[in-house]
Amino acid sequence: MTNQRAAAAEPNRLSDLVVDDSLDTPAFVYDQTALTDAVYRIQGVAQESGCKLLYALKACSAGSVVEQLTGLVDGIAASSLYEARLARDAIGSAGTVHFTSPGLRADEVEDISGLCDYVAFNSLSQLARFGAEFGAHVSCGLRVNPQLSFVADHRYDPFNISPIFVGCTSMQIVTRPICRSLRLLFAC
Repeated sequence: MTNQRAAAAEPNRLSDLVVDDSLDTPAFVYDQTALTDAVYRIQGVAQESGCKLLYALKACSAGSVVEQLTGLVDGIAASSLYEARLARDAIGSAGTVHFTSPGLRADEVEDISGLCDYVAFNSLSQLARFGAEFGAHVSCGLRVNPQLSFVADHRYDPFNISPIFVGCTSMQIVTRPICRSLRLLFAC
């Protein structure tokens, strides 16, 4: 077994990875086969459940990774104008671009509206401020914090982080009238 295959078989043995001497360092190195295999496994879950499979650029926005995943995912999730541009450039009309951000800026709304198919507002105040500015071609939603913990590592638990980053609580939604039909995105 070659060193590259051994490293792929045991991902924690990075010291065994053979890197071409012509590679400029530092460099971001990833295993294309492992990435594709992971997507294929998740595709099965998505198909069985009827869900759409999105790739979140927050995980890694390297152009080569995004290009590799185009065609394997239904869409791309972005959290900034830069990410929305990258997503639309990569996926074109072959998929959808989804956007949510606690930092939605008034001067970026028009561009985001032109790039994205779906926008999930992070708060009721964000919805009130920007909701009417998104055209009919953009499906709008509201990010909901289920107020339940689903992960063991509290650094990644949306329930334990400041509510500004994890959407509205169900109590906020039921106590305020919302004048439009919205999708709900649960931050789990």
